[in-house]
Amino acid sequence: MDPHTLLTVGFVVLVAAVAFVTARVGAVAIGVLPPAPGVSGTGTGAPADDDAASGAETDDGSVDGAPVEAGAAGRSGKSRITADDLDRIRTHLAKDRFHRRPDDLRPSDDEKS
Repeated sequence: MDPHTLLTVGFVVLVAAVAFVTARVGAVAIGVLPPAPGVSGTGTGAPADDDAASGAETDDGSVDGAPVEAGAAGRSGKSRITADDLDRIRTHLAKDRFHRRPDDLRPSDDEKS
């Protein structure tokens, strides 16, 4: 076989492999394909089923006993995120990604008063 032919075949195989991997990663990233078996988490940012994230706010303003970060707490040391906010976030993330709407995160009209 001519060296140029062998080099061309090798290049075509390499390009095909890179295209396949790129297409697979892109499809997983946009949610068309599920992640590979053995990969934990759903990639949605939602806690996995085995995580026991209740999101309950404690007396010191922390969530689930985790310390409140300075950036989220502001100057007062208390988190501005309420239990209602956490509930709206949790229900928003529990929905299918194609049925989520940004308005799901806004308080309803009767909650504002």
